[in-house]
Amino acid sequence: MSTTNVTATIPLLVHENREPDVKVREKLLTKVQASRYRNLAGNSFWAFVGKTGAGLLLALSSLIAARKLGPTGFGLLAISLSFLSVLASVVDLRVWEACIKYGSDFLSRNDSRSLNAVIRLALRLSLVSGMIFAVIAFFLTGYAAAWLHLPKVWVCTARILAIGFILMAANDTGAAVLRLADRFPLLAAWQAIHGTLRVICLLVALTIKASIISAAAAIAAASLVGSIILLALSHHTAARLSNGIIGNISRLRPWYGSLVRFLLHSHLGNIWRTIVCNGDVLLVGYLAGSSGAGLYRLARELVQFLLRITDVLYEALFPELAMQWVKHRDQFPVYVLHLTRLLAFMGVPASLLFIALVGPFLTLTAGVEFLPAATAARIMIWGVLWRIIFVWLTPTAIAIGRPQYTNLTGLVSAVVLLLLLVSLVPRFGIMGAAAAYTVTSIIGPSLLLFLCRRVTVCARPYQS
Repeated sequence: MSTTNVTATIPLLVHENREPDVKVREKLLTKVQASRYRNLAGNSFWAFVGKTGAGLLLALSSLIAARKLGPTGFGLLAISLSFLSVLASVVDLRVWEACIKYGSDFLSRNDSRSLNAVIRLALRLSLVSGMIFAVIAFFLTGYAAAWLHLPKVWVCTARILAIGFILMAANDTGAAVLRLADRFPLLAAWQAIHGTLRVICLLVALTIKASIISAAAAIAAASLVGSIILLALSHHTAARLSNGIIGNISRLRPWYGSLVRFLLHSHLGNIWRTIVCNGDVLLVGYLAGSSGAGLYRLARELVQFLLRITDVLYEALFPELAMQWVKHRDQFPVYVLHLTRLLAFMGVPASLLFIALVGPFLTLTAGVEFLPAATAARIMIWGVLWRIIFVWLTPTAIAIGRPQYTNLTGLVSAVVLLLLLVSLVPRFGIMGAAAAYTVTSIIGPSLLLFLCRRVTVCARPYQS
């Protein structure tokens, strides 16, 4: 019996002049919960395979670039990537989150026309934001180079990378379509292909000429090819998901108001998160030079490898949490409590193993000149562990209709991080930056947990 059939059966247990059979109802609800956990486990497995493979390939590409370019050259490349990430967050509307939230609702109601309409709207907005991002990036790189006291070659590097990132926002929307359709194996295969393309392009380009221009061209080419492949896959999946029915975007008119509010809060929250995740590299580069930025970026790439693995739960959890909140709201607190215990059980041993191995690993791969990054990574891993344990908080806030919570916690985290960096980096270098990262990684999820708990512990069954 499918989850839908079981859920539909439960109301039939209440007959005229009879009390509902509580034991049978509880048994059926248990079957529903087991089905959702099995679905989550299957999706998480494939998302884990894809994210782990992509994370390993990304780490490998970073190590290749670091070894070929040295701390200073790799630092300039890192500053370029961080600058473009911050700029992209200002333009990107995070429409993929709206695609999953509203798409899950339409999918559960078998409204194929509205489902197709929201997917088409999300893809169009993603493509437009990507074009706007590229134009703004071309104009602002010169001003950024003057402010950060960077050489002219950095401007050319950033502009080349901007071309490759034109379709970056569309990537997220395309991946969201695959998640809606439970095509996690296909998404994992694309992630492996994309990562492999990046490694191969970097190896070829840096073998021909070891320069940051060559590295930027390789990354841009791999990004464009990977994006085109994903868009083709998502287009085919969207047609199957909506049964070949094309929905007019005007069908979404009743949801325009809530869509705009959702996108606004989600967009602002993403800006603050990007400042936390990439603005720190820019500020460290300004305060400690490109070499310091390179060491800090490499340390952060290493610790965030664990986050990329657990990010699979974000991808798998988002649609599951949205369905859970709508259909089984009274069971929601128990569901997330089990998730927290499971993540702590996995995260603590992984963090301890990372602390033991990061030093020898960096010495063997990047070289002894990058060894200070190992010490910084050992400090940062404790903040990452806290984020791993509560990785479910952000999708929960969005699933329960509170994107403003992520906006608020992102703003607080960004302010705290910037203040700590300005205070600690001039005195302690990248170790101060690592400490600032750890403190911020603990404060943000803790505040979001407090806010979400006020809603989820009072959850009541959904009334349609």
